[in-house]
Amino acid sequence: MNLIRLGRLTGDPRREEAAAALGRAFAGPLQRIPSAHAQWMIALELLAGPCREVVIAGRPGEKDTIEMLAVLGRSYLPGMTVLLRPEGEEAPAVTEIAPFTREMRAIKGRAAAYVCSGFTCRRPVTDPRELEELLGSV
Repeated sequence: MNLIRLGRLTGDPRREEAAAALGRAFAGPLQRIPSAHAQWMIALELLAGPCREVVIAGRPGEKDTIEMLAVLGRSYLPGMTVLLRPEGEEAPAVTEIAPFTREMRAIKGRAAAYVCSGFTCRRPVTDPRELEELLGSV
C-alpha cells in the first residue's frame, strides 16, 4: 500500500508497477492467510481508484492548522493521502517527495487546504467548514 501512495505522491509510475508485481507475487500466500485479505483489499482499492490528495499548507502546531487536520481526522476518506506542507520553511522536505506541493502556501497567514484529484487541485479553502463541505463532494 505504501508503494502505491509513494508512487502517486512522487509521480513515479515504477513504484505503482512494483506494488502490482508484489501483489502478484503474494497472491498464493494470501490464500493461506485469510487475515491478510483486508489489508490486501485496501491496497487493491487504492491501486484501482483515483489518485486523491489533501495538502494542508500551514504552520505546524498552530490553531488553524490543527483545526484543518482535525476535519480530516473526523472524515472517512478511503484512498485519500494527506500531506502537511509546513509554512515558513524555505524548502520543506515534502516538496522533494511530492513536487506538486511546491507552490502551495497558507493564504493571508491562515492554513489552507488543497483538495486534489490526480494532481489537479480545487480552489484552496481556509475555513474548516468549507473543507468539510469540499470533502463531502469528492
